[in-house]
Amino acid sequence: MHNIVQKVLQTEAEAKRLVAAAKAAGEDILANARREAEELLAQARREAQNESQQMFDLAREQGEQEREKALALATGEIGAEVRLEEGVLQGLVEGVLRCVSGEDLQKKATLP
Repeated sequence: MHNIVQKVLQTEAEAKRLVAAAKAAGEDILANARREAEELLAQARREAQNESQQMFDLAREQGEQEREKALALATGEIGAEVRLEEGVLQGLVEGVLRCVSGEDLQKKATLP
């Protein structure tokens, strides 16, 4: 009878040891899985950030090209629309020269 009790106690101790070992192995597997998941998440974030930066850079470059095209077009249109007649242009130039030279100021000062 003593042998049977001894065998039961040994079996029980062996079962506890196996359960503890299985529990430790499960915790290791879970820790490794979490670590791998965190690494994959970090990698996915880096890739998404790089991709979004590339998209932003491309959009900015395209926007700058569109702005330059629009500016060139507007400059051409303005240049085509603003064509002054020779007489008007000559009058403007003379008026600017009078202002710069002070003739208009001198005339206004001498007026009654």
